[in-house]
Amino acid sequence: MTRAGTVKVIEGREGVVEYGFEGLSGEVKAIGGYLKGKGAGRVVVHLSNSVEFLVALFACAFYGLTPILVPTQDSVEDLATVLKKAEADTILVGAGSVPLTELVKLYGGLKQVVWVVARTSRHMDWHEVPEGEGGNAGVAVWHEIIEEAKDDSDLPGEETGSKDTDVLIVTKGEKGVEIVKYAQENIVAAVSGQLAVLPRSYAATLQHHLTPLDTVISLAPLTDIYPLTVFLAAMYANASLALTSVCGPQATYASAFKGVAPTIIIALPNTLSRLVADNESHLSGSFHKYMHDRKLQSLKNGSMPKNTLGVRDVRLVYTYDNSTGSNKATLSASQLNSLRIFTRARIIFAHTAPEVAGAVCQTNPLDYSNRGLHPNAPSHLGPPLGCLELKMKAQKGEEDINDNKPTGNPVVTGPAVVGGEVVLNEVLTLTDNNTLAYA
Repeated sequence: MTRAGTVKVIEGREGVVEYGFEGLSGEVKAIGGYLKGKGAGRVVVHLSNSVEFLVALFACAFYGLTPILVPTQDSVEDLATVLKKAEADTILVGAGSVPLTELVKLYGGLKQVVWVVARTSRHMDWHEVPEGEGGNAGVAVWHEIIEEAKDDSDLPGEETGSKDTDVLIVTKGEKGVEIVKYAQENIVAAVSGQLAVLPRSYAATLQHHLTPLDTVISLAPLTDIYPLTVFLAAMYANASLALTSVCGPQATYASAFKGVAPTIIIALPNTLSRLVADNESHLSGSFHKYMHDRKLQSLKNGSMPKNTLGVRDVRLVYTYDNSTGSNKATLSASQLNSLRIFTRARIIFAHTAPEVAGAVCQTNPLDYSNRGLHPNAPSHLGPPLGCLELKMKAQKGEEDINDNKPTGNPVVTGPAVVGGEVVLNEVLTLTDNNTLAYA
């Protein structure tokens, strides 16, 4: 019998609250049924990594609504701009995190606002809203919707005629706010690619693929498509999920261990580069430097240094860069090898683009080499995933690409690509080892 995963939510001083996937289906029914009954169509999910985020995503999927995943905005003006561009009619948002009066003045298209109230603040009467506070929008409270739901029916299935819904994700690139629409087939292909790419082993003690024994936590926001697809792949594999609101570029690696013991961590390069810098600053003694150099040499020889602590540690760390937006930070080969030593985990480093669900390409967790590149140069990016195909197109004004100069703009096609094909506005090169790297 397959072990069923759980969802563990880290709630600060309140500790860890655990949910079963079957129990969460009741919340999906309650929220989805409520939003559908209120005539919602385009639902902005403006929440940190939380169980409400996952429930909202699946509620929209089951009830034919369009979820619009919005990362934290710098100001209410920025949020209003996003709502206007997305043509949203509903917003799910943390209680008190947004000045509602100002928001509805800036954007009058909201019909429904649902406050998500922290467990420690539920003794307050959030249902009473001062006159005029919500403008023409109805205001409801998440936990009250859950408590009042009495429907014991099953979740709607395909036979009900619910159409497949797209997932819209807001990014902020060089052209300002952009909204990327991922069809369900894009996300399914990306999740399948993640499940297929991990090497499998027949040794029970050396499993690399996702299993029900894993606990996965994301320090990267799930409003980014890459961590979201890895999370969905972990859910499909019956792994347990851990959720913390401490996420984003400022999150520390240590925050992944507050109340849980993860085996897999998803983090931004900013978080991991700080971890490397902090640990390298403590390599002051000659003995520690000697041991660090020996482990680096072991990695260069293709062997992962042994974990001599005798405890079950994190076994896999996912990280990624992005061709646009705020996640442009990348990692060098030397930083990745230092991460392998300090975390005692294998690293998957992915290259992503907004137009591609999941990753364009990513490194193999058993690959510790920089493939001939300079140690302080950005790491190679690995091969393309199996859910897409990649070709090189000569840059404008450049001669045609040949075997001696496989450098140009990547042309990505396949089921994981929005619209089926995209030419990325960046220059990559194909190394002698058939991995991609920055030109």
